[in-house]
Amino acid sequence: MTWSPMFLIRWLHKWFGLVLGLQFLLWAVSGATMALLDHHKVAAEDAVLPVAQLAAPADPLPLARVAEVEARAGQRFGDPAHPLLRRLQLEAPGTYHHSVIVGNLAEAAAEAVGADALLARVGTYYHDVGKIRRPAFFVENQMGTENPHDRMTPSLSALTVAAHVRDGLDLAREYRLPEMIADFIPEHHGTTVMSYFYHQALERGDQPEPGAYRYDGPKPQTRETAIVMLADAAEAAVRTLQRPTPDRIYEVVRRIIHERLEDGQLDECDLMFRDLEKIAQAFTRILTSIFHPRIEYPDPDRDLTPRRRERVRAR
Repeated sequence: MTWSPMFLIRWLHKWFGLVLGLQFLLWAVSGATMALLDHHKVAAEDAVLPVAQLAAPADPLPLARVAEVEARAGQRFGDPAHPLLRRLQLEAPGTYHHSVIVGNLAEAAAEAVGADALLARVGTYYHDVGKIRRPAFFVENQMGTENPHDRMTPSLSALTVAAHVRDGLDLAREYRLPEMIADFIPEHHGTTVMSYFYHQALERGDQPEPGAYRYDGPKPQTRETAIVMLADAAEAAVRTLQRPTPDRIYEVVRRIIHERLEDGQLDECDLMFRDLEKIAQAFTRILTSIFHPRIEYPDPDRDLTPRRRERVRAR
């Protein structure tokens, strides 16, 4: 069979066009495939990036900024000129004075165990802020006036005293306290028993349920709120001592810590057994400096001879 030149040219042209078409189709499919793969690659990288960021070591710069923000918040809410603290100073001055002392205890103890000392001190300033609503029902604010609990049943007194926690949380929301500060209000009491009113009910011949005289909690969730719980109870107990020597103060502090430990109040925080002795030592040091014996100054009209008395008056 012989092919004419014209037929051969037509045949080559036909197959050459077919080859070019197939090649163009392959290029198009290949380009689309690569584009699709690139799209999925970018999406996969975007999905993996947050996980990688979580798994990567923390960048010290953001952590430093977080610490700076927390420090500024502590300075802002720890300022005695804060509106809520001003109300506490004016409406419940005894509670404010108590809070400042407990804040000193909590700060020293937090430093001793490596906790957040600034948070412990500032949180203490607000731990009893709910007493603003009914200050006269708390002994530190009575200042010689009649104690209203003398005319109340133990159960009613317990309900009235426990209400200062709810009132404090209401004030915390009203003044927009940070949650980490508001937590000190319920947690510094935990689920402890209001022992004074409970024993008063026993003395009356009642058969009270201990649960009815317990705070609602929760128990302290952090080292800082646990330290404030211990500081609050220790300061109140040492204040009742007739002769607050360092040894007696230490004994009272150890007893308070042991009671809270046995009652399970420290079960949900991160305090270690070795921390408790450091806390006791810090409390004892501060409380001894506060309640140290006073020097009785001589009375010229009583203790000096007439001649020396005249010399003193002449000066």
